[in-house]
Amino acid sequence: WIGGGLETTTFNGVQFIENGNTSTQIGGVILATGRVNFYNSMFQNNTGILGTASPVYITNSTLTGNTGYLFNNDGQIFVDNSTFISNVPNYYAILNSRNISVTNSVFRSNGRSGSTGTIASLGIFGNYIYFENDTFYDNNGIIDIQ
Repeated sequence: WIGGGLETTTFNGVQFIENGNTSTQIGGVILATGRVNFYNSMFQNNTGILGTASPVYITNSTLTGNTGYLFNNDGQIFVDNSTFISNVPNYYAILNSRNISVTNSVFRSNGRSGSTGTIASLGIFGNYIYFENDTFYDNNGIIDIQ
């Protein structure tokens, strides 16, 4: 959907419902090179969401029933006051980055049986992962630090 070259892309109050296919499950429905902001947004039953190399901010948003690559980048992911329910990443985790910060958020029934690192995964060059005031309930795997 979104090509490279933009410094910042912001989605505010946008709903993403049943987007993507087998090719977007690896790269994501949205591809961007700059900062990406999701405010007050909803993602439901998408196959792949985002692939980017720059910071991602997810605030006051809800993600339900998504599969494939969800949020993958080489920089930073910041999540605040958001809800993740029944998401099953095919590759890596819901949040996959070198630096991950999650505050005031809820994760319920994510991942498939036997999976590890369903919620957050730090790659080999990861620096930090931070959780504050979060709730985890009935997830299959939470953190994977390589």
